[in-house]
Amino acid sequence: MNMKTLIAATLAAFAVPAMALEITLPAETAAYRPSDLPGYRLVQQTA
Repeated sequence: MNMKTLIAATLAAFAVPAMALEITLPAETAAYRPSDLPGYRLVQQTA
């Protein structure tokens, strides 16, 4: 295979547009356990 053929084949491979992939993520279920520690109130206020 000569260099021109190799370059043409490489360019042709990249010329095909990529297909978009659509995914659906599950709902967020993470939750902090209630705590008397000082950081718990801060997290509840800012998160």
